[in-house]
Amino acid sequence: MKTLLAVLSLIIITINITAQTTYGDKSPVIIGAKGKVNYVKERSIQRKVPPELSHYLAGLLISNNINAHTSSLNAALDVWFKKYNELKTAIDKVQDANLKNQAKLRLAEGNFTEVESIIKTKTNYSSLLHTFPKTYQTSGSESPIIVGDYGSVTYVVKEIITYKLPEGLTVNLLNELKSKDNLVKTQRTQLGNLQSTIENRESVIKDYISRYNLVKEKLKNSPSQIYQRAYAAFSKGNLTQALKELDLSAQHDKSYGESSILKAKILLLQLNYNALDSSLREIDKSYNIGVQLNPNGDNTFEYGKFLSDYAGNYPAAIVFFEKSYELTTDQRRKVEILNYLGIAYSTVDRIKANDFHEKALVILEGMEPIQDKSLIVTKSLILSNLAAGYASGYFDIAMINKSIAFSKRAIEELDKLPTLSEEDQYRKALYYNQHGKEYAMIADTNHAIACYNNALSFLEDAAQRKPYVFTIGLTSVYYNMAALYSTTGQPLKAIEWLSKAITLTEPKITPGSRIYLVATVQLYSALVSNYASLNMLSNVMASLNTINALLAPFVASDPKTFLIQRAALYTDLGNIYLNTNNIDSAQKYISGAYDYYSNNFSAAQFNKQKFALCINLMNEIQLRTGQTANAALYNRNLLTKLTNSAVINKFVYDDFIPQIYAQLAKVYATTNQKDSALFYIDAALNLVEPKAKQYGTTYLYTYFTYAIQGYGMSLKFKDYQNARTRAQSFRDNCTTILNVDPFVKANMQAVIGECISGFSVVTFQYTQDPATGILPATDLNNLYLFAEEYFNEGEKYYIVAVQRNKNETLKYAQALYYAAFLQYYWATKSNTAAQQQSHADKKCAIIKKVDALLKPVPVNQFVTALNNQLAFINTGCN
Repeated sequence: MKTLLAVLSLIIITINITAQTTYGDKSPVIIGAKGKVNYVKERSIQRKVPPELSHYLAGLLISNNINAHTSSLNAALDVWFKKYNELKTAIDKVQDANLKNQAKLRLAEGNFTEVESIIKTKTNYSSLLHTFPKTYQTSGSESPIIVGDYGSVTYVVKEIITYKLPEGLTVNLLNELKSKDNLVKTQRTQLGNLQSTIENRESVIKDYISRYNLVKEKLKNSPSQIYQRAYAAFSKGNLTQALKELDLSAQHDKSYGESSILKAKILLLQLNYNALDSSLREIDKSYNIGVQLNPNGDNTFEYGKFLSDYAGNYPAAIVFFEKSYELTTDQRRKVEILNYLGIAYSTVDRIKANDFHEKALVILEGMEPIQDKSLIVTKSLILSNLAAGYASGYFDIAMINKSIAFSKRAIEELDKLPTLSEEDQYRKALYYNQHGKEYAMIADTNHAIACYNNALSFLEDAAQRKPYVFTIGLTSVYYNMAALYSTTGQPLKAIEWLSKAITLTEPKITPGSRIYLVATVQLYSALVSNYASLNMLSNVMASLNTINALLAPFVASDPKTFLIQRAALYTDLGNIYLNTNNIDSAQKYISGAYDYYSNNFSAAQFNKQKFALCINLMNEIQLRTGQTANAALYNRNLLTKLTNSAVINKFVYDDFIPQIYAQLAKVYATTNQKDSALFYIDAALNLVEPKAKQYGTTYLYTYFTYAIQGYGMSLKFKDYQNARTRAQSFRDNCTTILNVDPFVKANMQAVIGECISGFSVVTFQYTQDPATGILPATDLNNLYLFAEEYFNEGEKYYIVAVQRNKNETLKYAQALYYAAFLQYYWATKSNTAAQQQSHADKKCAIIKKVDALLKPVPVNQFVTALNNQLAFINTGCN
């Protein structure tokens, strides 16, 4: 079953396996991958090199087109053995036992550049670059880039032998692995969201071999002479010649349509990454001709899969999947098509996506009892896709519970298999990972941890045995476990899990294993968030600088793919520099990120939060540097782009529109244009408030952000009645939201308390802002009364929250401190002794509440900081 993620492929080089005979060379010829492995093994033992490297070295010989005569093989191997022994001698001289052992392990994998990095040495690679040009490449520096890691090359050569494939397919299979590791997929595969797709090395190779064999059988069984000639070339691994033969087919008839489909499938087996766009256009052209001349269910389905999996054109894919469904009568194929329809629609309309998966489930349940293993696995996959679909829409407790039920059924369905293969166990572990995340969404920590531990019971051992197969799955569980601890106020535990994950992924980063780079960047980004919550700025900067260093060589070699990652990094760096008032550095990084996003607008779909942060930071930096006219222009241009894009893909772009309205409101508030400022903030609220009242959790905090912005603007323009009306509207709607969304009522009362108390904080800050000027005593007193009222109402929600979840205690205590500080300050502005005493008494009463709240809480840096703040204002309290 294919993944829902779009996949692009790297370069696939077709090699004619016929041995190239050197004139006059009388040495024996070693034919086939198995023969080469056995020969290399003998030579390795003779040269005292670990025989475990035999498959890897045979792969290097084949993929670099080394002549099959033993004289040529020996010459090439001698070059490699010389480098091996040179580094082995260097390792023996290392004094540090730990470094020596690390270097020996990497040498045993043939990873020369990693050995050099560990023991801090540089050697000459000119001979290796000359002998193995497709393996050892250089970007202009002294250190070569090794294309193809030990694990992948070894695995591919073993599979070539196992399935008795032409050795010429070695490079094609290696590049197929890299194609599934491509960033277009991994951009959309956030670690915490890995679902049921098993995109490991084994499944990728099996899928490729399956596609190869289907084409081979189609050619073999055809009576056409053209097909027979194509088969003769294809079966020897000469895919290029097979394509030339198919081009001889008569055009503009049904048979030409069929040969065009075959041509497209062969081209997919040998994508040229160096000319990827033109390759994809050629494949698309062949498929298009095929479905026009022979539009049957199979051909339209295959074209839809190409558009979905390779081109990432889901709207176009949907058209062909729907056409295929109409033309198909086989129930099993209908299930497969419906699953693809659900996957394609999940990018544009999640309600329809769920509908198609439900329809597939109905067909499968009509086949009960299911005995066929593949159908059992398919049913479990459909159930898992439904679980993911219901968990990823608007947050609703009923939908999450439905998601949990589907995940449970997916696991139960797999357990119907008589025995679970390693792949089935992996799938089950990922189901548990998804199941745990669903429980975490409703704050059921115990069930979430139990699910994650179930996943770990298989993955931790499996990753030890097969690290290049299971590491990403294991890392995904660690990532989700960290997220759980982070959201429950335990950032130190989250940091432990993230650090543990990084030790697995970072050492595996190579030019040929980009997925480990993407995973590591995600992990460091999560570390940044947790360090920031602990105010550990030096750790934040260190992590961001590490990300920058990791990305640098990939950006340099492949900017088209990796600039999106750098834009996200620059956004984070710009945010930190802006918060520390380093305007020049902030402008440098924010402008760099903004330029990328504005020229690559579709990148928003890969990380909506980062895109939103970037455009907000650009607005902020322009306002801080007095570029208000530019800020207004940038926002209006963005609004036009977003409005047009939302027509095509509402799910991705719709939520950015109120953000731009709010940014425009801030621009006009800065330039004291009251009517325009309030017009735009109301435009934002008019879009978000109905969604908050309908969906609750998903939009609650966004709604508050715009509500508090409008409140602050009304204060700025001294329209206190309008400010009161805005605050009251938010308070009333919180009651509505509590009734609409049971999850908010059960788990987010502290958030509502924080939001309502936020009106108090903004009110007090307004009275202290020099721009406000000197307020009349009556106005000042009324504003303090407003602030007191909002604190008191916010406290009602905090009390309920702490009764249900003790982790909310510190948040409640912090809010009480602000309330106590208000009374402390208010007393200094009171005119009579009685008023001063009244505010002092209120202050002391609040401080007593804080003391009682903090008494059972273990002392940590937050508690210590809060106690220090209270000590400053507790004068006169017992």
